[in-house]
Order: sequence, then C-alpha cells, then structure tokens
Amino acid sequence: MAKRAPDTAPENRRIFTSSSREIGTAFATLVHQRAVALMTTPDALFTSQRTQIVTLAARHAIPTIFTSSEFAKAGGPDELWHKP
Repeated sequence: MAKRAPDTAPENRRIFTSSSREIGTAFATLVHQRAVALMTTPDALFTSQRTQIVTLAARHAIPTIFTSSEFAKAGGPDELWHKP
C-alpha cells in the first residue's frame, strides 16, 4: 500500500484585533508562529491603520493580501492596483 504524502499546506489561523496596539501584537504573533502570509479583511480599523500594517508587513517580510488600493497608497505592494 502506498504511503500518503505528508500534508504540507499551511494552516489557516485567524487573529482578531480591535486597536492599533493589538495590530503590533498580532504581527509579533505572526512572526513567532512563522506565518507564511497575511490576508486582511475590509475593516475600518485596518483602513485607518494601513500605514502601520504596511510597515509591519514589510519589516517582517510577510506577504500580505490587502483589501483596497488605499494600502498601496500607504506604501504597500501596488501590482494589483495598476491599470494598464
């Protein structure tokens, strides 16, 4: 009988934040857990703290999916927002 290949897909985890201070703590958790990527959700807190999120994602080299072009304007990757 053939052996099943080990499951190497990353585990999805949710981290909830309700303040800019908690965003910093969330990134510390992501780094500690060796997160391979981050996806933000459309949220007033994230939009208002987009510069902080973009800065922390870049500092810790965590690939991030942002939900709006406002993050690109704050210094995040803008490849998805370029219009030909």
